[in-house]
Amino acid sequence: MFEIGSISLDEYLDTVLFNQSRDFTKDDFKQFMYEQSVELPEMLSWVKSWKKQTSLPIFALNNESMEINDYRIEKFKLHDVFNGFFSSCYLGFRKPDPRIYQTALEITRLNPKECLYFDDRPMLVDAAKKQGIHAILHEDFENTKQILENLKT
Repeated sequence: MFEIGSISLDEYLDTVLFNQSRDFTKDDFKQFMYEQSVELPEMLSWVKSWKKQTSLPIFALNNESMEINDYRIEKFKLHDVFNGFFSSCYLGFRKPDPRIYQTALEITRLNPKECLYFDDRPMLVDAAKKQGIHAILHEDFENTKQILENLKT
């Protein structure tokens, strides 16, 4: 429910963590959560540079709560990379639910065969493939970089 926007971060924490007294505050824990958001080594700076050299539209498809999603977009300046964000918190369903992939395809008006999807979880790569999307397992920076370098338009 948390990742599909049914409850806020505060409601979630009140239910699962702060349903009893703790030695730390909710704000302390939220700060800890946000601090876990770190860049993949080399990837973000490189992909921002790559994006400036291509006319290809790039979209994010993620499972995140609204608060964490907004935090990451702002902190990492993800608007410099992505043309849009298909986030579970806004769509009301999460990967691997086929509806998240189908909704992204319907909104962008793209054919699944025209899309390239990267994920670091094999299960989610398989879910995208079942929708006809060319999906690739992100294993490391160099491999993903090479694939994207070959796509420049």
